[in-house]
Amino acid sequence: MLTRTEHPIKALFFDFAPSNTVKIQDMIQDLPFLEIDGSVYCLEKLEERILEKKINLVIINVCLKLASGKYSPDLTIERIKQINPDCRIMLCKSHIGPLLRKVYLHQGFDWVVDKSVQMKKIPQILEDISKEMDVEEVLIAC
Repeated sequence: MLTRTEHPIKALFFDFAPSNTVKIQDMIQDLPFLEIDGSVYCLEKLEERILEKKINLVIINVCLKLASGKYSPDLTIERIKQINPDCRIMLCKSHIGPLLRKVYLHQGFDWVVDKSVQMKKIPQILEDISKEMDVEEVLIAC
């Protein structure tokens, strides 16, 4: 079981503009089960930090297009999972309808948060994720 000094979630934000994540970081920075390792703004830095800091949750707060390309969701998810197959990925995006949510989950995101309606629920969502991760660690240890 985790001690008080350990954080089951070591999170990193992936964003293209620093101002986008400030509001979310302010909401979650004091959660006792969460260690935030800041933000990165390019895929190469994301890869480096996942390796260096043993990140187990990437919070993607970018407008990822459904099309292919350098920052396509498929490529981003694939690169994260190649570095750490156990890393979880949360997409935070505004105005996601039910169909688009299904598409993003099918692409491989573990959680999809619609900031336009779920912004205030992010701390609770992270707490639920923390509990899931804690249970998984206990099961692996058995």
